[in-house]
Amino acid sequence: MFLIFGERKCSEPRDIIFALRSLTPTLMSVHPDYSLSTTEVFTLATRAIISTDQYLGVLSWTTRGGHSQWSLLEKEELPSWVPDWSCRLIIPLLDSSFEASKVLDFDKDLVMAHKEPCVLILRGILVDEIIFTTKQIRPGVSSDDEMVEHFQEAFPACDKQFINRHCAPALKLNEIIDDHQRLSGYPVPSFIKLKKFVDEMMIWDLEGLSFTTTKTQLKGFVLGQPEIGDLLFVAYGSKYPLILRQESSSKASYTLVGPAIIEGLMEGEAVDMLEAGKLVEETILLR
Repeated sequence: MFLIFGERKCSEPRDIIFALRSLTPTLMSVHPDYSLSTTEVFTLATRAIISTDQYLGVLSWTTRGGHSQWSLLEKEELPSWVPDWSCRLIIPLLDSSFEASKVLDFDKDLVMAHKEPCVLILRGILVDEIIFTTKQIRPGVSSDDEMVEHFQEAFPACDKQFINRHCAPALKLNEIIDDHQRLSGYPVPSFIKLKKFVDEMMIWDLEGLSFTTTKTQLKGFVLGQPEIGDLLFVAYGSKYPLILRQESSSKASYTLVGPAIIEGLMEGEAVDMLEAGKLVEETILLR
């Protein structure tokens, strides 16, 4: 519902939530109150979705494909985990088989327990650290040629003619990634579990994605722009691993960069490694 109506030019941004309340049972706990700021309303709506859905799927909707129609972020910054419902949102490639956390131990009361509504408490598994990333393939393109141009910006080590040959008539993403990583000095093993998924990707599927690798040579795609040193976290209740950026003020406090699709982490492998004693459980604050 939000994806359909969020971009409509409503004169009052809070009405994106209030007007859909009667059509969306998820939002029944969000009562119209125009004394609240837009950020407060969007935050309450996101908390309501998490509480009703009993999992963290809405955290995958935070990557924006355009500017807020009301300059929302310039006036009052949204928490990193709250979608800007006034923008076109970029939804990650959906695959019903993805269960990064096996949806284990989702504790709604814990997630909502912080005294500040803008903060979530997440329990999960801290897996790895990013050591390499490409530029994000910029969202909001209007043509195939523009998308190819952005694709070349994201994989600058590859020859432009090589990129063009491997983008049309069919996208050969595995070959582009292998060539770019070899030339960049960060060679990683080819996709195995995700090979079919990657082979079937179309060039338009890559909008908003970055390619990234970690210290232990995990590789995959992030919906957003990660930085070296960002952390790979599997939160209980999330189908996708999350990329987090640590805040300088606190070791346990993070902001959300975006969801990820990572080779070797999409079928609950992090939980298996936790149970084998290879990884440890963490509780973090997400702001």
